[in-house]
Amino acid sequence: KGAQDEAAAVAASTMHEAIMGYVCHEVRNPLHMILAIVELLRSEHADDLPPGVLYDVRTIEKAAKHMELLVRDIADMQTLNSSAMRVEPVSVDVAGLLRDVSNQWKHA
Repeated sequence: KGAQDEAAAVAASTMHEAIMGYVCHEVRNPLHMILAIVELLRSEHADDLPPGVLYDVRTIEKAAKHMELLVRDIADMQTLNSSAMRVEPVSVDVAGLLRDVSNQWKHA
């Protein structure tokens, strides 16, 4: 029974990784299209857009970039879980990191 349970766990883990990889891929593609359209609107049509629409475009861009980060984090977790990513200790400027995070939240 132990071997069957272990085989079932490995199969479930493999299936989970495949599904998450598929989901990340399927979500990432439309996000890139949304970001491309937003960039086009902001760079080539910003002067033509009413302020309310420009605000909406910025809101869409912010939400899409947030989703893109979430998808990237999920993909990174899958890579870590599959042991394909090496993790090595590095020096970190903690004060600088906290400053960056604080600045991101101020402008969110």
